[in-house]
Amino acid sequence: MDAISYFAEAKAALGIDTDYALAKQLGITQKRISAIKHGRTTGFDAETAFKIAEILDIDPAYVIADMEILRKNANVSFWEGVKAKSSGTAAAILTTVVLCATPDAAQAASMIPAGLPTDSLCIM
Repeated sequence: MDAISYFAEAKAALGIDTDYALAKQLGITQKRISAIKHGRTTGFDAETAFKIAEILDIDPAYVIADMEILRKNANVSFWEGVKAKSSGTAAAILTTVVLCATPDAAQAASMIPAGLPTDSLCIM
């Protein structure tokens, strides 16, 4: 994803419309955002990448890798590998959380309040 797309995603996540408001949130100048949008520079620095990642609740390594891929003379295959690993880590963590947080049948049965039917589906 390019910097402009990350800016748009961050604005949507924050519920803001202007580059000025986004610049304030990121601790950068509106001039910096304008330079990226008008092609005078291709990406943003690691600090901004971390802030964007935090706003979007994604792995900062993924955002940094995207910014590095945009640079001239970047080792694209290396940075694509970083992105793949950071995505895989997130998937592994999510899978672990889901598997660890899912009760077995006996535990689930003990969680049903008295008086509720046990032959129907309840979604919590």
